[in-house]
Amino acid sequence: MLKHGFFYLFAKLTPLLASFILLAVYTRFLTVEDYGLFTTIQAIAYSISGFMFSWFYVGLMRFWSDNSLNEIKLKALVNSVLLIIILLVLICLGLWAFMSQQIYIAVYCGLLFASAACYEAFQRINAMESHSQLYLQAEIRRTILLVLLGLAFIALNYSWQGALFAIFLSNLLVLWQQKFFLNQLKFGLLFDKILLSKILHYGLPLSFSLIFLETIPVIDRLLLAELLDLKAVGQFAIAYNLPNQILMILASSINLAAYPSIIKILETQGEFAAKQKLENYLILLLAVLLPALLGLQVIAVDLYPLLMGKEFVTISLELLPLANLTVFLFILYVFYVSLAFQLAKSIKPSLGLVAAAALLSLVANIGLIPSFNIEGVFIANSLAYVLCLIGGYMIGTRYFPLPLPLIDILKILLASTLMYLILQMFSIEFMPVVNMLIKIVLGALCYGFLVYLFNIAQARQKLRIMMAHYLPRYKYLGHLFS
Repeated sequence: MLKHGFFYLFAKLTPLLASFILLAVYTRFLTVEDYGLFTTIQAIAYSISGFMFSWFYVGLMRFWSDNSLNEIKLKALVNSVLLIIILLVLICLGLWAFMSQQIYIAVYCGLLFASAACYEAFQRINAMESHSQLYLQAEIRRTILLVLLGLAFIALNYSWQGALFAIFLSNLLVLWQQKFFLNQLKFGLLFDKILLSKILHYGLPLSFSLIFLETIPVIDRLLLAELLDLKAVGQFAIAYNLPNQILMILASSINLAAYPSIIKILETQGEFAAKQKLENYLILLLAVLLPALLGLQVIAVDLYPLLMGKEFVTISLELLPLANLTVFLFILYVFYVSLAFQLAKSIKPSLGLVAAAALLSLVANIGLIPSFNIEGVFIANSLAYVLCLIGGYMIGTRYFPLPLPLIDILKILLASTLMYLILQMFSIEFMPVVNMLIKIVLGALCYGFLVYLFNIAQARQKLRIMMAHYLPRYKYLGHLFS
């Protein structure tokens, strides 16, 4: 799990680095309104892709361990689902463009959706077949292309259209280089009604559950544009996207590495062994997310001026605590609490919960935005995600009780808080980049020491084993870590 986890982490970090570069460029050369339009179209396209395909990929991954699919059958089934859904969505976008006369927006949304759907299919196949190195290589190539194309189109004054077209081309060029379309044609099409029914029965409720959650940020942007203006949309997007990208990359990398092994253990060793694995997974998830969240809070004053234009910096720093909280609550539900329903193969009970959360977010946004402006969006979303966490844990206990290692959670919280307080005590007066690097190194050393001191997740014993394994000549040093 650790090896694949590192590959997936690096695969997620490469687009993060690209987003930093493009963020610095876009927020300096695009107006706030254009940036808001760019992020809104991007969010809509990816939300459509997530909703239309999540049921299929989640279903495949959930039933992957029963060996009912071979490579030919899998890829033929992917071809069929991909073709049908892309055509359906493009037809719907065409009808919408005809009725609304928003032709350019529909075209860019369609291009972005189709390329994102194909690229996601390619990477999902790699993940399910444990081709983590190929997964990483594709992400690196796409990242390089995205940066080069994004910079080129902005230099040519193509504004938000160029930023969107860069995403489309980078997806398409990687798929062409990897011969994705040519290879997929070899497998033809497959319409297995029994298999699709099985996947649909499990995956569709989960897809509806995810769409309720994923549409919350999209609805936020639409409400901000309606109740305030596009400038507010741009400010919200920049404040939300950066912590969301950083924390989601960390969480999804851990989940990609852990979830397949949890499924396998559940199928082969039973519920008790799976719960032990889940407990370790939660500890690792929190041990990474909490210090990252608080660390971002510390370094933001040095990081944000490097990444964004001046008109974005002040508002983004003001909104960062609320943005961090909102993203953290969302991650806890999606990557842990919701697993109770997935592992029990009972997704339907979660539908009412997330629908209620989406409704709460909508009503709260309408009530809070006029009074609290952008802050109202984060408050409304936090309330919705708290409802998901509490309700999901209580309802999920009836189907698959999730472990909650309170002692380890308290240790992680204490270690992260102490790290944050120690970093806040230091006043470093160098260049922003140097300040940030010093804080990162100091924070990592401080947190690592506290993890060892509190023996979080049996860190001392694991360190002793690692020392004995990698330094056999110095086994006596292991006694120092006991």
